[in-house]
Amino acid sequence: MFALSSKNVLIVFLWIDYLWVQYLRARQHKKTKVTTRVPDELALSQQSFDKSRKQTLQRNRLAFVKDLVSIITTTAIIQYKILPTIWEETDPLGELDEITRSCMWYFFYTTFLAFINLPFTIYDSIILETSKSPEFVIWNQLKNFVVGQIFAVMLCSLLITLIRNGDQVFITFWLLFCLVVFVVGISYPQMAPSKYRQLSPLKPGNLRNEITNLALTLSFPLKEIYIEERFSKKSCSNIYFYGPSDQKSIVILNTLILKEHGIGCTNNQILALISFEFSRWHFNETFKYVIVLETNLLLSFAAFLFLFKHPQVYEIFGFEDFHPVLVGVYVVLKYVMVPYASLLSFGFMWVSRGFVMQNDEFVAQLGKGKALIEALVRLEENNVKFPVCDRLYSMWHYDKPCLMERVEAIKKVEEEKFE
Repeated sequence: MFALSSKNVLIVFLWIDYLWVQYLRARQHKKTKVTTRVPDELALSQQSFDKSRKQTLQRNRLAFVKDLVSIITTTAIIQYKILPTIWEETDPLGELDEITRSCMWYFFYTTFLAFINLPFTIYDSIILETSKSPEFVIWNQLKNFVVGQIFAVMLCSLLITLIRNGDQVFITFWLLFCLVVFVVGISYPQMAPSKYRQLSPLKPGNLRNEITNLALTLSFPLKEIYIEERFSKKSCSNIYFYGPSDQKSIVILNTLILKEHGIGCTNNQILALISFEFSRWHFNETFKYVIVLETNLLLSFAAFLFLFKHPQVYEIFGFEDFHPVLVGVYVVLKYVMVPYASLLSFGFMWVSRGFVMQNDEFVAQLGKGKALIEALVRLEENNVKFPVCDRLYSMWHYDKPCLMERVEAIKKVEEEKFE
């Protein structure tokens, strides 16, 4: 790669990535535009569907313009050596140390980018959301920018100091990230929930009996079933397990059961959702996720370390004689690794989507496919995201298939089962 015209090669790769993303967005935009009626499988009002569709179309149009401005800006930054120009202007006499100069360079450069993105932020917040005044948006952006710069100064200073000590810092960072992933992915789910969570045992009745029988059928090491009090329907997980491998407790959020102020699922729908979680346990997906994440981290850090140390990376952006640490970190992460990061992200999406489809098939094989579809539709009622997706767009952007994809796949499994 570096034996060719490195600058032009990088620009070509960035434009290929940009054009691919725009092609996918155009497919999704067309899909959204032609889908004017609520699919029969979705329990949505036409009014809610139309509102979501209109907002999605508007955001897509904004994204087309924003991404075009972004890629043109990026091309200009590389082609006209804007980064070294800002670097020279921060200290024309060369009297500042690298840390101070790097922090000033980062401030001026991010200020330049913030001004370019501000019109899009204002349009998105005021025109699309229609609930915020221009003064509020500008003030909020200013506060976020100031706070971000304060943290950036501390982080940049620490980063430069650490990297100056040698390549070992990257190995240390990788090991630290691996430890965090392991603790969050493996150790944390085995711990009892925080004492601040309000848990109470599920009362005896049909639901408890059905869950217990299902656990016995699947040889799940059930210890207890709890209901957790929550005051919001928005949650990343409505059902979760905790405890060591031989004594697992099931926790169901009360919003899943409540009729008036919650989602209001039936017993069969709750059983289908629990079966989905049983499938994740059965296939040991948590451990597999951790392995995938650890591998992703290893490959990312290895690629970063190789590119960060390569002098032609700096020369692409106009830094001929001096290679500032912060500039190297920034351009590698933001520009040079974009094609690699896109492919790596797609690989992770493919694995994650495969797990979800595997779990849906598992539930359908248990004879609970119809109930799972009903439960998923209920959960999607409060989701503002447009529920109909282009398949290729969904594969590239989402870590799980969209609702209609899952519904079609579940129905297909059920049809094959009864043939």
